[in-house]
Amino acid sequence: PVTAPSPQVSVLIPCWNAAGSIGRALDSVLGTTDPTIECIVVDDASADGTADVVQALADRDPRIVLVRASQNVGASAARNLGLPMVRGEWLTFLDSDDRMLPGALAALHRAAVATDALAVVGQRIWSDGVDTWITPMYDRPDIRTPGRKSLVANPGLMFYASGTGKLFHRSIREGLQFEGRVLGDQPWTLRALLRA
Repeated sequence: PVTAPSPQVSVLIPCWNAAGSIGRALDSVLGTTDPTIECIVVDDASADGTADVVQALADRDPRIVLVRASQNVGASAARNLGLPMVRGEWLTFLDSDDRMLPGALAALHRAAVATDALAVVGQRIWSDGVDTWITPMYDRPDIRTPGRKSLVANPGLMFYASGTGKLFHRSIREGLQFEGRVLGDQPWTLRALLRA
């Protein structure tokens, strides 16, 4: 059998009872053609038809891979179920109720390749569908100002410890696992950034 080439970026999305939002989340990344992507969606035993929504989209787009948890295990364990499926050189995370702006993956990937970085930290923004803004609490100069930086000189890079909005090279994620049902992405993210 012919094996498809590995994507440049893997997007890992855990979801639970997200039938109303998972389509928008996937649409926000599926418009990306450069870099090449795959979307690994881990359905955490949803009871609202989330897996059916994802499967219908996967039937039309081979870049979507659906993984089904046999029981509800929480977002951290769901991410761990998806990690072995990741084929991309780079990995990013997306929550099922969030979206990426057009061009976001390309910008993160471009920054990674241009600077030979092992991790790229992007800026999170909020939107009400009309306006977009950065809340003062998350408006950190270390993140907002582009460029290659070290954590020692720019500790603000670690302020927002979610895995979303960041890009991680394959070499720094080996052996890392998510822990805990709530905020389990924070220790993983901090360890990955420290490795980078």
